[in-house]
Amino acid sequence: VLVVAAWIFLTVKGIDLNRFTLACAGICVVSTVVELRAMPAAVPDGARIVLADGIYDFSALPVEEKDPPYLHFKAKVEVVSASGDPSRCVLSGPGETKSGRCLAFDRGDSRLEGITISNFFVKGSSAAVLPSVWSDSTWYTNCVFAACHATDRGGAISRAAAPGGRVICADCTFIDCASDASGGALASAATVDASGCRFIRCRAGNGDGGAGSRMLPRPKKSRASECSAKGRGGAGGGAAVSYGETRDCVFERCVEHGYAILRNSTATHCAFVDCVGANGFSQRFEDCVFKRSGGALNS
Repeated sequence: VLVVAAWIFLTVKGIDLNRFTLACAGICVVSTVVELRAMPAAVPDGARIVLADGIYDFSALPVEEKDPPYLHFKAKVEVVSASGDPSRCVLSGPGETKSGRCLAFDRGDSRLEGITISNFFVKGSSAAVLPSVWSDSTWYTNCVFAACHATDRGGAISRAAAPGGRVICADCTFIDCASDASGGALASAATVDASGCRFIRCRAGNGDGGAGSRMLPRPKKSRASECSAKGRGGAGGGAAVSYGETRDCVFERCVEHGYAILRNSTATHCAFVDCVGANGFSQRFEDCVFKRSGGALNS
């Protein structure tokens, strides 16, 4: 049920927006970026926000504070696409011309499903999504995170430690995401559970995290392709995974310039194809296959 309370005329930094406030209970359906921008202030706990197919262009939206999230949900919400197809529902950012993450969830048990978040840049962590830091989990299903760049940890998603909470990713794709620190795609000081995910051409700079993810304890049946990390001394390492347990994963064309493809990690039933690592650092491999791969992969 969607209830439109009132239309208001809003002027922010010289930009006029026809934007409305919503009293929304149950299911809220939106079809424009202006409607979407109004949602965080309108929805109550438990609301389900359904995005019609289309490209939601954030580049014209004003930035009202230093490096803000464009969408800051303080209630527990589900944000989903109507079609369930992330290629048909895209939140498109302004790129590196403007700093601001796409969205932030303040409450745990919030969900994002069937959506692409692309081309966001933030001077900080988490260019795509900043999850709740409380004890509950946040869920990401069948989403694509593309060309998201953070100067700090987590090119797409970064989460601080919290007791009991997890970042749960299922059937997601991280492509061309980058962090100047650690975790080109994901960085978390809490538990991350990735299942059926792909990491493609993700990059990490300096810091103790992999280009795919830092602290990725359970990436089940996931794939990492053409990922790279640049480490300096003891801080580097983990072109694919740092501090994690990997099972049933495929790593393709992963390159690490400071330490190993895996750092302080365990790989079980995994395959490594065209991967190169430098120095060894506390890896354990069980029932793994190596093809045209070397360096520290099997040291």
